Amino acid sequence: MIGSSTLSKSTPIGILRSAGVAMVSLFVLFALAGFIAGPPASAYAVTVQASRVAPGSPDVIYGKVRDADAKGQPDARVVLYYYDNRGFQHIVTICYSNKNGVYRIAPYLATGDYYVQVNNPSNTLRGHTKFHVTKGYSYRVSAQVTSTHGVLFYLPIFSY
Repeated sequence: MIGSSTLSKSTPIGILRSAGVAMVSLFVLFALAGFIAGPPASAYAVTVQASRVAPGSPDVIYGKVRDADAKGQPDARVVLYYYDNRGFQHIVTICYSNKNGVYRIAPYLATGDYYVQVNNPSNTLRGHTKFHVTKGYSYRVSAQVTSTHGVLFYLPIFSY
């Protein structure tokens, strides 16, 4: 017959082909289960928190950047920025933490919402927080790099 398959499932080649398809299907099934079930095997995140300090103090934003071991993280990049009414981002200043992980910014800020973004020295991790600035207050904005450990493996599809 023209156009008919000469391989049947009972021939050795047909059996090998079926076994190959079954193995690939099982691999895809287990891989998908691993992607869904487990967080990254070795993932890091930067958590940034802001708090307002007593009134009457100068307008200062300061804090400490800590690594996963809670030690001061030198050379971390700290960016202070805001968004205008049209949604455009404006960088107020950029500074770097000192050898102990401490930074200090003394900008002139109008009352409003601001963001602080902290990047690790290799610029592979970043975290940010939003806080409201009121004239005459200082703000402590500190960051902590945290590590999480997962079970199998993880493909963060959402980040591509």
